[in-house]
Amino acid sequence: MSHHPLLRQLQQQRPLALIEDWPVLTGDLRWPGTRVHVMGGLSALQLGPAARNLFGGREAAHRICRAALKS
Repeated sequence: MSHHPLLRQLQQQRPLALIEDWPVLTGDLRWPGTRVHVMGGLSALQLGPAARNLFGGREAAHRICRAALKS
C-alpha cells in the first residue's frame, strides 16, 4: 500500500491498522472513518486470494453497492 501516493496520504490523515502493508478494512471494504471503499489487491484481507480476480471484483462490487444503498 505504501507505494500508492493517494493511499499513503489517506493513511496519514486517517490511520488504520495494517498487516504487512495491507489495510484492515471494514466488511464493506471501507477505509474506517471515511467513505472510501477499495477493491482489488487492497481488499485481500477481507476477500482472500480471489480479491484480484473476476470473482473478487464481483464480490467487492456487491459489498460496496450494498453499503452505498444503505447511506
